[in-house]
Amino acid sequence: MASRRRNQRGLALISFAMSLLILVPLIGVGVDTAMLYLVKERLSSAVQLSARSAARSADPADAAKRYFDANFPDGFLGVTARTVAYKNGELSASVEAPTYFMRILHYPSVTVTANVHH
Repeated sequence: MASRRRNQRGLALISFAMSLLILVPLIGVGVDTAMLYLVKERLSSAVQLSARSAARSADPADAAKRYFDANFPDGFLGVTARTVAYKNGELSASVEAPTYFMRILHYPSVTVTANVHH
């Protein structure tokens, strides 16, 4: 009877380890997805607000850039390669957002873009 309990404990340990092999990557992808969603939402908001500011300015390109810099500064949320462009009433921005768990799959960052036309 004692050896049967030991075997069951061993099976439970193996089952737990196998479930971790599935759960840890799923949780990791969930964390990365949530962070990318947050970056996308903040970037979209900054682009929309900057475009509104540009529409009311005598120098729309400069106003859009300044307003965007104030609302989405360099390095915000760990992003890199931030670009902002204003041309003919259209404001577009892109950033490289870092990933935390997807790096294991050789995706160290993801490009996130947002644009608006006023």
